Amino acid sequence: MDKLADKDGKQVAVPYDYRTCTLYYNDKILKQIGAAVPTTWDQVADVAGKAAAAGYTGFGTGFSGVDNSAIISTFFDCFMSQVGQEVSGQDGKATFNTEKGKEFADFLVKLKKAGGMSKSVVGDQYSTVNDGLQNGTVSMAVLGTERLLTLQKANPDIKSSTLPKTSNGSDTGSTFGWTLGIGAGSKHAQAAWKFIEYMTGPKAGAVMATGGDVPTRSATFKDPYFTTLGPRPCWTSVNSSSSTASHTPTRTTGLLSRGASPAPARSCTSTTVQRTSS
Repeated sequence: MDKLADKDGKQVAVPYDYRTCTLYYNDKILKQIGAAVPTTWDQVADVAGKAAAAGYTGFGTGFSGVDNSAIISTFFDCFMSQVGQEVSGQDGKATFNTEKGKEFADFLVKLKKAGGMSKSVVGDQYSTVNDGLQNGTVSMAVLGTERLLTLQKANPDIKSSTLPKTSNGSDTGSTFGWTLGIGAGSKHAQAAWKFIEYMTGPKAGAVMATGGDVPTRSATFKDPYFTTLGPRPCWTSVNSSSSTASHTPTRTTGLLSRGASPAPARSCTSTTVQRTSS
């Protein structure tokens, strides 16, 4: 795991969940238009165009800054991890103005030309895409695995797959997640720490796992959610997507930060989950 530390090596945050980049698709829509699950980004643009011609949003994303551009930034981070491109340097300046970075822009151009983007893409947000997957109007999108179980519960036609391959042949996306920290000027540091203890503890971890989040602490997997009903087939897809994850640098944003770590071995039972700390 990356050290969630400042320049002096002092820890400033702790992780409380993991999720892995994955391609979500509506199996019913793809069958309707006679398309197979795309395995390259060029194929994604082609399939998205066909889905759009049939009246759907071909590929869900959005450029709205209302929610910190959450949907496009998630997709961007996933794509950059595939092509092996760092997003920023040690000085905080952007480093993706390269041929590898250009591949992402080229895909968006192909997607636009194919008609695969929503007409409201400029104003679309993370919630727009998530809701579209649930109600069956979006045919494909890239999100983290934390949405998998809730999406499939809302819409059984939603399936997931490894990321389509980039030009280097990679279908490996990053594992990332959210972390919690306390600001140096906090007037309620003790209360904040109690909240962090709860959010990183077994009880909260088990609750988040019901939606698809992968807890960060091994103690969580001793919770009855994991131990009383035996293996949970619903987690098979989460495990499958996570098994192809790669490692990307931590990127901190304020008190909440998005971190990254290598994908651990995961299961719905506590007996096969491997963690280094409790």
